[in-house]
Amino acid sequence: MSFSSSQLHSAIDEGRFEDIAPQLDEEELQSSNPMVLTPDWPIAVHLLGHIYNGRLEDARFLWKRVPEAVKEQNPELAAAFRLLQMTWNKDYQAIWPALGGHAWSPEAAKVIAALHTKLRAHSLQLLSRSYSTISPAKAAVLLGASETELQPLAEQEGWKLDPTTKMFKVEERVVEDADYADLQHLERLSQYMVHLETDAIYVRQGSLNCRNQQQG
Repeated sequence: MSFSSSQLHSAIDEGRFEDIAPQLDEEELQSSNPMVLTPDWPIAVHLLGHIYNGRLEDARFLWKRVPEAVKEQNPELAAAFRLLQMTWNKDYQAIWPALGGHAWSPEAAKVIAALHTKLRAHSLQLLSRSYSTISPAKAAVLLGASETELQPLAEQEGWKLDPTTKMFKVEERVVEDADYADLQHLERLSQYMVHLETDAIYVRQGSLNCRNQQQG
């Protein structure tokens, strides 16, 4: 293998999903092989790591660097790229089926599960800050939840269903100062769920950025 698989496995097993993409970026940069993105490289996990971190431009640059032959031979990478496209285009109705619509490998499945949990939790926070009332149908779409799943999620947030209007009365939760910076970061990944303005997208600097420009 041309990457530190033991470190990658440790990051996934220990739930340090935010470390996956930076670690693989560094491994790619340090490789002396200009064709390092071979079928042996965990490209789908690499791409999902960028999506998890909300660094969608980095994910797009990674996709551009992958040789066409590798793309054609990797169904999981294609599924990860479709997820990136939906995230980039703010196609919130399709994002949830895409998360569960592929038979992900064990490692990718752990990243997908973490991404699902992260999106669900912070989409709830964003809905609580963005709506005063919301219909169960719309909330279910935005949260990728079934009717069975929606009720406990709403109760968790303190939402009350008005028996007359059949609308949820949304209660905004207070965000602790210690969590505010993290919430701001996570909003960059979740904003497409509720049609908020898109934040500026971060682009890596240094050698990797130079390589992207050369290949673009």
